[in-house]
Amino acid sequence: MLLLPKFIAGFSGDFVNAHGYADFFNATALLGLPVLVLVALAAHYQPSDQSSSQPSAQASSVD
Repeated sequence: MLLLPKFIAGFSGDFVNAHGYADFFNATALLGLPVLVLVALAAHYQPSDQSSSQPSAQASSVD
């Protein structure tokens, strides 16, 4: 069990009381943006396998 996330989560209620639910929702949504950027970068730089999408010229047929 990780204590730091539980400790930080205890202050979410204080944030909501101070700023409201709309600001809390926007702040938590903004926390997810770096993850989306990293996923997009990983998908962009992942080498693609061109051979699996094209039929092979060496494929043998069963007669």
